[in-house]
Amino acid sequence: MSDELKEALDRDSGALPENAAPTVDAAVTTDNAAAAADSNPAPAEAKPGLLRSVCVTTAIALAVILLWLLIGGAFRSSLSAQERVKKFSDAFFAVGALLFCFGLLLWVAGEGVFDLLSYGVRMIFRVKFDGRYETYHEYRERKHAGGPKRMPLGIIIPGALLTAVAIVFAVLFEHV
Repeated sequence: MSDELKEALDRDSGALPENAAPTVDAAVTTDNAAAAADSNPAPAEAKPGLLRSVCVTTAIALAVILLWLLIGGAFRSSLSAQERVKKFSDAFFAVGALLFCFGLLLWVAGEGVFDLLSYGVRMIFRVKFDGRYETYHEYRERKHAGGPKRMPLGIIIPGALLTAVAIVFAVLFEHV
C-alpha cells in the first residue's frame, strides 16, 4: 500500500499517523462523551412515536368507520335501536379485525415466516434472468442484517381496541 493511500485512510478514519502523539485534552473528551450521552434518546422518549402512530391509525380507522356507518345508513331515524347497534358492531369489527390481522401479518413477515417462499420466488427469477445464485442462508443473513424488526404496535393496538369495541356492541345487540 502506498504512503499516500495510508495517509488518506488515516485521515478519513480519524486514526493518528504512526509517528504522531495523541494530544487530546481530557476535558474535551469528557465533554464529548457527555454530549454523546445526551444525544442518545432514552427509552421513555421512544413512546411518543408509538403514541403518535396509534393516534393517527385510530383517527383514520374512525374516519373509515364513520364513512361506513354513513353509507350503511346507520343514522337513519327509521332504524330500531337493535339494528343501529348491529351496524355499529359490524363497522367496528370489520375495520378493527382488518387492522389487527394486517398488523399481525406484518409482524410475522418481519420475523421471517415467509422468507423461504420469498427466497424461492426471487431465486427463480434471479437465476433465470441474472444467472446469479445465492444460498438460502446467505439470503436470510442479508435480509435480516439490520437486526430484528419492531412489532407494528401502531396498527395492532388500534385494531385490538376497535375489535373490543365491536364485541361490546355485539353484547349490547343481544341485550337491546
